[in-house]
Amino acid sequence: MNQAEFATIGGVGRTAQINYESGDRRPTSEYLIAIAAAGADVNYILTGQRSAGLGLDGHPDVSAEDVLGVTLVIETVLRQTRGKPTPQEKVAMIRLACEKSTPDERRAMVNAMHEGVCVMPVSIAKLFRFDAE
Repeated sequence: MNQAEFATIGGVGRTAQINYESGDRRPTSEYLIAIAAAGADVNYILTGQRSAGLGLDGHPDVSAEDVLGVTLVIETVLRQTRGKPTPQEKVAMIRLACEKSTPDERRAMVNAMHEGVCVMPVSIAKLFRFDAE
């Protein structure tokens, strides 16, 4: 797929697509949801690791949409806290959050993502010491 096709699927212009690819601009959750629905491996785009390589094979209750929701929440929190984990550390954070969260918590993150807000359950925030305590 070329840049123009990705831009069309994601609902953005070609310039925005170029800026996403160059790192000059961060894609929105709506864009990531749209390209994920078209088959793009959003986890790979965000972390450099294929979704199949997350090590969640033993967790059949964790859907690709759950992984996307968790990934976007962690990305948002890292931006807000100016955290700079390595790609491997970020993948480990995503895997741990998926493993430790309940299906209801993951669903809440996904639903919030669809509404354009970031919701991280307290139990997950405490895993990474993102809590305000």
